[in-house]
Order: sequence, then C-alpha cells, then structure tokens
Amino acid sequence: LSFNDLPYQLKHCFLYCSLFPEDHKIQRKRLIKLWMAEGFVEKVEGSTLEEVADSYLVKLTFRNMLQVVERNEFGRPRRCKMHDLLRGLALSISVKEKFGVVHDGGEEMKECRARRISIHKTDGELKSFTNMSKIRSFLVFNKTLKTLPLGSKMLRVLDLEDAPIDELPDEVFKLFNLIYLNLRRTLLKKLPNSIGRLLNLQTL
Repeated sequence: LSFNDLPYQLKHCFLYCSLFPEDHKIQRKRLIKLWMAEGFVEKVEGSTLEEVADSYLVKLTFRNMLQVVERNEFGRPRRCKMHDLLRGLALSISVKEKFGVVHDGGEEMKECRARRISIHKTDGELKSFTNMSKIRSFLVFNKTLKTLPLGSKMLRVLDLEDAPIDELPDEVFKLFNLIYLNLRRTLLKKLPNSIGRLLNLQTL
C-alpha cells in the first residue's frame, strides 16, 4: 500500500534502491547522483536537482521505505538502507515491470529484458548475457568481475565501484549517452584521453 501510494518519481527511486545488495549502506550522494543520471528527478523552479533528490530521500525515509543508518552533523541522512522485506517487494516489482534485475550467481540469465542490471555474484566473466541493447544502468557489486558486457548504446549509468578492473574497454568510450561513471576503488591508474568522447558525462 505504501508503494502504491507513492508519486511516480518516488516509485522509480524506491525500486532503484533494490539494486544494491541486501543490508548495503547506501551513501546519500551516490544515490541521488544515480537518480539524477536516470532522469528520475523532476525539475522544480527555485531548487537544484540535488535539492529535489534530497527531498525524495527524506520522503522515502519519512514513510519508512528507507532506513537512515547514519546522519551528518546537520542531521541529514548520510547513509541509508532498505529493510529486507521491502527490498524483496521492490525486487519482485522490478522484475515484473522489467525495471531492473539482480544477478546473484544463480541461474544463468540468457536474455536480459530489464532496463537495469546489478551484478552481485559472478565467476569473473559474464558470457551468458545477451540482448543488452536496452540497458540503462549497469552496476557492479562484485570484486571478481573482470569483463564487462557493454552492448547498450542507451547506457546512462556505469557503476564499477570496487571492481578489480585495471583497464576500461574501448566500448566504454562509445557510450554516447553515458551520464554517470563510477570508478572509485578500482585498479585503474589513469584515464585515457578517449574519456573526452563522453560528451554527456556529468558525474565521474
């Protein structure tokens, strides 16, 4: 009932949180930049997109759909997480509506029809994925992933935080629609000049 009562934008923001692993403490800044890159945040006159996204986060925590686990010195949420039951609900809705899917090392996903994919467990390579052409978000929460199946020209979000990659494949620099690229704590030593091809990149 709480989900059904949410405004359109907040439904998407809530579902997006289920792409993070169970009990994962989601950093506020990371989350709102992901929401913005996906286009979930409405433009409101007199407010920045960050302020509007912040208000979304406050509304979701006020409704107990996200739990605040850490606050900053001003009392604003710094990290939050999803309750297991609510995450289960969000995941089932995400799969049903082709919003997003989590790959946890179980059965092979021969065809990915969802628009967002989150990798939690894998053997290091993702050869089983096909039909990735409509993927908008690709998130990695796996420290053994070494290859990236980047077949989507619509990709807006590529989040590789903590992934053990030391080189970006050339396909990354052909992702014209890429808005958000997270390379925090990867093994990359430097970025090639071809990063300049990503003309729509807003968050690096």
